[in-house]
Amino acid sequence: MAQTKYTYSIANDTLNGGVNEKLSDELNATAIVTTLDRIDTDDDVLDIYYADALSEGDETILTNAIAAHDNTKKEFKIYGCMRNPAYDKSEYPCAVNFKTDLMYRLHPKNTFTAGVLTKIEYYKDYDGTTYSDKILEEIIEYTYDSANLATSRTTSIYWYYTDESQSENCKTLLKYYTPTESIQESQRRRQNILDSLQLAIVGLIMQTESVDMATAMNLGAIFLDAYEHETKSWIITPNLYALQNRLNAEVTGETDYQWLFNPIGGGLTVRDYMLSQINY
Repeated sequence: MAQTKYTYSIANDTLNGGVNEKLSDELNATAIVTTLDRIDTDDDVLDIYYADALSEGDETILTNAIAAHDNTKKEFKIYGCMRNPAYDKSEYPCAVNFKTDLMYRLHPKNTFTAGVLTKIEYYKDYDGTTYSDKILEEIIEYTYDSANLATSRTTSIYWYYTDESQSENCKTLLKYYTPTESIQESQRRRQNILDSLQLAIVGLIMQTESVDMATAMNLGAIFLDAYEHETKSWIITPNLYALQNRLNAEVTGETDYQWLFNPIGGGLTVRDYMLSQINY
């Protein structure tokens, strides 16, 4: 392997005639697999050193990346929300505590997947219906053991620039779970599933029974009250089979909850949908 230099004109070959520290991150983010050794600048000369010669295709990628490089410093939105913002609003806000350092509370928008909170988007404005002006977001990932209990959680925080683009880098937080915390997390997951299922049941009853929301909520409440023991047992223990078995034991024409057998499309019934959500 022989280190190879690629030379460009800063004035003529970059987007706006300048180079900043973001260039190395931008080059490392391309499809070029050859190691980037260093970047040197001298007046108008930009020298890019790779550990080995690039293929013709990779050299084209490099040239295109240089042409797209924008040395303008972008400002982070979060600084416009702070009591005492940094002088340089392009400074990466990794030290900012967005829950205590701001002039006002941001509005969180939560995304759940199978009862797991996987993303929280924080917005400056919310009118009760629409979120607007996203300031940052958290991406949350869990690792689980063979018993489906959480062992760790990784939270990646991405900040948004004033041009609405997302930060290239993120702040990463890692949490390890004790056995007690793992059990509590699994209970929260199942409770989240049940909460989501209650909303879905109301919607499906309205859709398939052609009733208003108040009537659907009443029918759903009667059902959940009758199934209270099984649902609590599932959330706390978890005793999955008691809840599944009772649902499976319902017989059309004999049940007090005939809407369970209403078709919802794809050959499925309301009960089929419920069973598909109660899966651990």
